[in-house]
Amino acid sequence: MKTKFIVGLLLMLANAVYSQKITLTKEGIPTVSIGDTRLLPDLKDKIARWAEQSFRNGYDYQDRGEIIRLETIRRNAFTYSSLGETYSYHVKVRLTFILTEGKRRLQIDVLEFMDGQEPSSLKLESLFTSKGIAKEEMNAAIVGLKENLQRVVSRLQILWN
Repeated sequence: MKTKFIVGLLLMLANAVYSQKITLTKEGIPTVSIGDTRLLPDLKDKIARWAEQSFRNGYDYQDRGEIIRLETIRRNAFTYSSLGETYSYHVKVRLTFILTEGKRRLQIDVLEFMDGQEPSSLKLESLFTSKGIAKEEMNAAIVGLKENLQRVVSRLQILWN
């Protein structure tokens, strides 16, 4: 895999720690499911644009109907800025690219995830209330985000037909 492709994947992971899945349709238009997407629509759009651009420009392959499975493990440390604060993260990921009979699938298993600094409830509250989110929804989202940040093993799948 190309280096910029892997770096791009890790940057997307930094922006969507609590992501579940990104799907690219046959037309190449991405649809994204990121936890509770109604809370952060701008993040959903950002990841969708990134996914579309990355897969159109960042990876070359030839589809011959063969079954191809490529697997690699990568470690990386990176930072993510949000609401004027910078957070540090360390990840170990297993990237598996599967190509079979015209169907392509990239699976990213996050083997280890450690955050150097957890976002505070106050910062998250500012983010959600600025979007006009009800307090009950905001509190539920904060709990969900904290639980996901603590997860040692999580899975992000990118599928496209």
